[in-house]
Amino acid sequence: MPTHTLWTPAMIREKILASDKMLERSISKIYAQQTTSEQNIGATVEHNKIGFTAFDAEFLSSLAQQLERHAHLGTREGQRLSSAQIPVARRKMVKYAKQLSKLVAEEHNLARQCSDCNGTGNALDEQHTCHRCHGTGWQLPTTD
Repeated sequence: MPTHTLWTPAMIREKILASDKMLERSISKIYAQQTTSEQNIGATVEHNKIGFTAFDAEFLSSLAQQLERHAHLGTREGQRLSSAQIPVARRKMVKYAKQLSKLVAEEHNLARQCSDCNGTGNALDEQHTCHRCHGTGWQLPTTD
């Protein structure tokens, strides 16, 4: 298994500011940390320092739900938020860099290299994301 880069909060902030794809993945990843009830109401009710803050929950949850709908339609990452939503989402998401850094580290500790893309995260070229690992280059172990 290849070694992976330790994603520091600073590196994640930089990527969020530079990449629409990273922005979208970050929104989805933090949204997944919300409890089911928080996802259903689009608000933060548990103050556990996981997921969105109460101030951001409504807006960012709505974006995460929009991203989920577009994913079901097959829309490519980096093209699912509007040009008006992107700068607002970027300003809000940079504050979640530390939480994202911890999540990525946990995933890498649990994961192994994706057998479809050999850890690159790309399907056939850099313009297409691997369908098995969704561009992470890693997949969770199966429980066969």
